[in-house]
Amino acid sequence: MAVLWQAIGNGAGVGGQTTPWPTHVADDIGILAVETDNETFIPSGWTQLANSPQSTGGTRLNVFWKRAASNAETQAEGFFPVDHRYGRIITFRGASPVGSPIDVTAGGVKAVGSTATSIDGVTAAEDGNDVLYITTRDNDIPGGVNWSLPINANLSSVTERGEGGTVNGNGGGIGFWTGSLATAGATGTLTATSVSTIVEGFICIAFLVAGRELQPPRTIERIPMLGKRRIG
Repeated sequence: MAVLWQAIGNGAGVGGQTTPWPTHVADDIGILAVETDNETFIPSGWTQLANSPQSTGGTRLNVFWKRAASNAETQAEGFFPVDHRYGRIITFRGASPVGSPIDVTAGGVKAVGSTATSIDGVTAAEDGNDVLYITTRDNDIPGGVNWSLPINANLSSVTERGEGGTVNGNGGGIGFWTGSLATAGATGTLTATSVSTIVEGFICIAFLVAGRELQPPRTIERIPMLGKRRIG
């Protein structure tokens, strides 16, 4: 089995304090990413990831996970921000159905504005899974289209899964990319190009595959050698 990207929900900004799930089934893992103007966001029923939040300048990335209990999860609720808020939920299927589905995360910021996006990777323990990269931007971009040309030499099928933002207040947004890691190890750095100068907070996430936690530890059984009986 493998952990694979499934869907991404609609974006939600100021004017609605809930973020909708995309179509999902029980045991799908929802990853909720919320960009704010350095304001704390803690939704009820969600677990914050290690290396979240990441904050710099006028942008803050808050990332959480939740395992769907059914195909009708309620929307993620949050606070009414002073400046702005923009959130989306992206789902994955095939992750461990017990405990945390997260293998490892890494995060950081780009504090000096530029048009070059560079998201650090992680060292993943498992083969064949999709790896998720998320970053924010700190500016208003009508229509929400900001990034292009995603590249990661360590992964196959590198794809932007969605992006968007809000022009409320100071404005801000989020971008999501996935790529498939064939062999356990370094997932590599994902790069992309922004249409304008931005500062960013970013996170990379690798998942634990379903069934791996059920495998017993490997053991070595010693088989006694049979001696020969001498006759005579």
